[in-house]
Amino acid sequence: MWLRNLALAATILSGCVVVERSLVNAHGHEEEAEDQMSSLCVNQTRQLQVGVVTRQTWALRIQDSNGRPGPGVLRHRLTWLGSYEQCVSTQMPPLAPPLPPSVIPTPLDWMPRYCLASVTLQEFEDDVTRVGQCFPDGCSGRDVQLYLQQNGGFQGLEELQLKVKSVDHVTCQAREVSWRSSTVTVVAFLCLLGAVLGFATVYQLAVSSRQCEGKAGARGAGNRGGFLNIRRHRGGGRGGGRRGGGGEPEDLARLLLRGRGQEEDEAAAAASSSSSSSSSAAGVPTEYTMLLKRPITPRQPRMSRVTEIMKCFSLCAGVRRLTQADPGVPCGYQGEGQGQEHEPPGSLPCLHGLRALSLLWAIHSHTHYFATEVPTANLKEAWESSRTRFLFQPVLNSFLAADTFFFISGLLVCFLSLREMTIDRTGIHLLRFYARRLWRVVAVYMVVMAVVMHVLPYVGEGPLWSESSVLTEHCAANWWSNLLFVNNLVHSDRMCLEWTWYLACDIQFYLLSPALVLILHHFPAAGLFVSCVVVVLPMVLTGVISTCSHLVLTPLSLQQFSSAGYMGSYLVKPYCRASSYVVGILTGYCLHRTRCQLRIHPVVKVIVWIVAAISCGSLLFGTMAAANGAPVSQSTTSFYFAMSHVVWALGVAWVTVLCCTRNANTLAAFLSWGGWVPLSRLSLCVFLVHPVIIVTYFITLRTPFFITPFTMCFAFIGNTIISFASAFVIYLGIESPTKALIAAVCGSRI
Repeated sequence: MWLRNLALAATILSGCVVVERSLVNAHGHEEEAEDQMSSLCVNQTRQLQVGVVTRQTWALRIQDSNGRPGPGVLRHRLTWLGSYEQCVSTQMPPLAPPLPPSVIPTPLDWMPRYCLASVTLQEFEDDVTRVGQCFPDGCSGRDVQLYLQQNGGFQGLEELQLKVKSVDHVTCQAREVSWRSSTVTVVAFLCLLGAVLGFATVYQLAVSSRQCEGKAGARGAGNRGGFLNIRRHRGGGRGGGRRGGGGEPEDLARLLLRGRGQEEDEAAAAASSSSSSSSSAAGVPTEYTMLLKRPITPRQPRMSRVTEIMKCFSLCAGVRRLTQADPGVPCGYQGEGQGQEHEPPGSLPCLHGLRALSLLWAIHSHTHYFATEVPTANLKEAWESSRTRFLFQPVLNSFLAADTFFFISGLLVCFLSLREMTIDRTGIHLLRFYARRLWRVVAVYMVVMAVVMHVLPYVGEGPLWSESSVLTEHCAANWWSNLLFVNNLVHSDRMCLEWTWYLACDIQFYLLSPALVLILHHFPAAGLFVSCVVVVLPMVLTGVISTCSHLVLTPLSLQQFSSAGYMGSYLVKPYCRASSYVVGILTGYCLHRTRCQLRIHPVVKVIVWIVAAISCGSLLFGTMAAANGAPVSQSTTSFYFAMSHVVWALGVAWVTVLCCTRNANTLAAFLSWGGWVPLSRLSLCVFLVHPVIIVTYFITLRTPFFITPFTMCFAFIGNTIISFASAFVIYLGIESPTKALIAAVCGSRI
C-alpha cells in the first residue's frame, strides 16, 4: 500500500513541477500568455495536488471523479465520463492545506466543476475520445486543455500504453448559471400563455354550464323555436347567405347540389321551394337536409366575440378539436364501425394512417441518427454490426419518409383547393390560402425554437449536457433563415435545428403550389404537361448532383452517415425533393376528377401491386449489398437517387388511390382507423419537438448509452411517448388556439 501511495505522490509531484514551470513561463513570457495557464488556475490546481498528496478527503473525491480508460478500449469504447455527481457535490474545507513556498498562497474558496475533454489518441486517430475531468472552477476550458497537453493526458493511459496525440477541445460547465434576459422573456410569455389558457377554460366551462341550465328550462316549456337552424356553410363567410321564399332549406339545397349544372340546380331549388313550407311546418328535414348525414339541432344563440375568442383558447375545446373529427360526408372509404362517417367533406381518412406511420418511422430513424451525434459507449462497434443488418436498411433510407409527407401535403393542397373552387365557382383566395397555413406553422415554430434556444440550456445537467449545443450551435447566427423558411438554401451546412429543413421545403412548395393547381383546374392538358416537366426536372438535377458530389449509395462509415456535405448538397434542397410533392398534386387532381369513384380490374390491381412492392422494397432494402461492402458504380448510385423519390411517391399514391376508391377495403380500414387521427393531427408539433426529446435523453445520462437493438427499441418507445405527450401540450397551448383564431377571422374551416 505504501508503495502505491509513494508512486501516486511521485506522479502528482511531477505534475506540480510542470504546473510550476507553466506558472514561471506565464510570468516570464507575457507575450505568449495565450498559450499558458492562468495564474489562478495554476494555484488552484496546485492546491488540489497538494491535497491529494496529503490524503485530504475532498481532494481524493475530486481525483476519483476523473474519467479513465475502462474495459473494451480495443473495441473502440472511448467514452470515459467519470463521476459527474461526485465532482460537483464535493464540499471544500474552510482552510487550505500547507503549500510549498514556490506557490503563491490563495484562499481555498474555489469549488470543483466538471469538464468534458475531446481527445485524439495516437492509437485511435479516426475516433474522438471523450474524457470527463474534475477541475477547480478558476480553470477555463483553455486552461484544462493546456494542462492535459503539458501533462501528457490523464490517468490510466500508461497501463494500456496509450498516448495522447492532441487535446482538441474542452468544455467546462458553470456551477451556477444566471438566466439571460431572453430566457426570462420566454418564460414570462409561457407563464402568461398558461394563465390565459386556464382562464379561458374556466370561462368556457362556466358559459357551458349556464347554457345547459337554459336548455333544461327551455325543454320544459316545449319547442317553440320554429324551424330547425340550418346554416349555410361556405369557405368565405360566417353567416347564412341569401334566403329564398321558402326559408333556409332553399339555400341549403342550392349549396348541396352545387356543381350539377344550371338546369338541375334550378329544378332542385324549385322542388325545395314547393316542399319547404310543409316540411317547415312539420319540423321534418327535407331530402336535401338528409344529405348532411348529421343531426340537425335547433337554432342556438350566437356567441359573443369575447366568448368566441375564449373558446379558441379553451383547453377543453382544444382536446375536442384533437380527438373529434368534423361532421360531413367523406370522399373515400367509409368503413363500418370505423368512425369515417364523421370525417369532413372531401376528406381522405387513409392519410391519417399514412402520416402517423411515417412519423413513427422518422422518430425511429432519428433515434439512431442522434445517437451518432452524442458520445455513446460503443458507437463504432454498434455501427459496424448494425449497418449490414436487413432490418437496419429502412433506417439508412429513412429520407423516403419525408417524401411521404411531401406527397400528402401536395395531395391535400390540390384536392381541397379544387373542391373549394368547384363549390364556390371562384379561384383561390391567395391571402386566405397563405395566411391560414403560415400563421399556424410560424406560431408553433417560433415558440419551439425560442424554448430550445433560450430555455433548454437551463433545464438539465449531467456530464454530457454541454453536448446540447448539437441542437442550437448555429442558432445565434442563422435563426432568421428558419423564420424565413430558407434555412435549406442559406447556410444549409450550418442550420439551426437542422431537421427543420423539411419544413422549409414544404413551405416553399406550398407557396408555389397555387400556380400549378390553377393551371390544372382551368387548362387540364397544359397542367398535366407542366406537372410532368416539374416531376422530371428534379430527377435530372438529383442525378447530376449525385454524380458531381460523388455521393455513395449507402454510408459505410459514421463520417459518411453524419456528413454535412451529404445533407447540404442533396437531401435538403427543394429542387431535388419537388417530385414527390408534384406526384401528390397529380394524385389529388385524379381523385377530384373521379370523385373517388374508380373501379380497377382485379388483374390490374395484382400486377400493379407486384410492381409497387418490388420497386418500393428495392428502395428500402436494395442497398444491403452496398452496406456489406459490395462495389457500386457511380452511375448506379446516381440512378438510385434520381428515381427514388418519384418511385416512392408513386407507391404511396397507389396505396392512397386504392383506399380512397374502395379498391382495398382491408388496407383502407387499417389506415382509416380512428386512433390514427389524433396522432396525425399532432404531426407538426411532434416533428418539431421529437429531436429535442431524443437528444435530451441521451445527454442527461450519467453513463454513456450502450447501443444494442433492444436498448434502441426501448429508447424509441420512450422517445415516442414523451414526444407525443410534449406535442399534446404544444398543440393545446399554441396550435389549437391559432387554428381556431384563423377560423374565426377567415370564417372557414382550416
